[in-house]
Amino acid sequence: MNMMELKPGLEIPSVSKHVTLERVRLFYGESEKNIHTDEAAAREVGLPCPIAPALMPTAFLSEMLAGFFGKSWIVGGAIALTFTGMVLVGDIITARGVVEESEADDSGIRVSLKAGVRTKRAAEWW
Repeated sequence: MNMMELKPGLEIPSVSKHVTLERVRLFYGESEKNIHTDEAAAREVGLPCPIAPALMPTAFLSEMLAGFFGKSWIVGGAIALTFTGMVLVGDIITARGVVEESEADDSGIRVSLKAGVRTKRAAEWW
């Protein structure tokens, strides 16, 4: 991949996942009953259902980036995140990224993206 291919506005292929209780339990572990793994524990604190741990949508975002950038993402990628809402069990979430800038540097090509993960309940991407 070269800089000419990484022009601002290029959308990288998105990744969508259905967040099921089984998937959350595999991701988080089932040994402890909490707001992520147990419906009663979630309702006890006022949630409508269990919520995905924050690392789960982060992993889906990283999967999207690894799928596009390959080894370059695994070896030299960096990410800064802000969490703005909950992911509920039952949600379908989509990770999406758009190139904002790319430039050559000492290690190759540095690419800045606007990227995020959202549910269908979210009104807008950014």
